[in-house]
Amino acid sequence: MKKHLPNLIHVKSSIAGTAVDLTAVFRRAGLPHRVLASARFAARHRFIGAAGENPEHYALIWTVRCTLTDCLPARRLRTSRGELILIEYPCFPDGNGQDQHVVIAALQPAAGLVELLLPEELGDLT
Repeated sequence: MKKHLPNLIHVKSSIAGTAVDLTAVFRRAGLPHRVLASARFAARHRFIGAAGENPEHYALIWTVRCTLTDCLPARRLRTSRGELILIEYPCFPDGNGQDQHVVIAALQPAAGLVELLLPEELGDLT
C-alpha cells in the first residue's frame, strides 16, 4: 500500500534518457542552472531543430528565469523528486485572435538543476 504525504505530487515520468539540454539557451538569459527539458516539452515549444535564437522563446526563457530567481510569483509544491514550480504566463494571441496561456512545470530535483516538463507529464495530485 502506498502512503501519500499531504501536498505531495508524484511525477509520472523521469526525463532521463529523453532529455534535451537547454542549458546554453538559458545561460544567455543569465540563469546559472543546468536546464533539461523533456522531449515532448522541447517539441511543443519548438526547441528541437531551432536554428539560432527564436523570438518565440524569449517570453518562456525570461519567465522561467524570473520565476526561479523569485522575481515572479509561482505555485511551489513538494514532489517525490524535488520542488515543483508551476508557471503560467500569457503570450501573444494566435493567428485566430485567441488569447493563449502557456503552462510549464519546472522540477528542481537537485540544487543547480531544472527539468522542464509539460503539465500532462505530471502524475495525479494527492
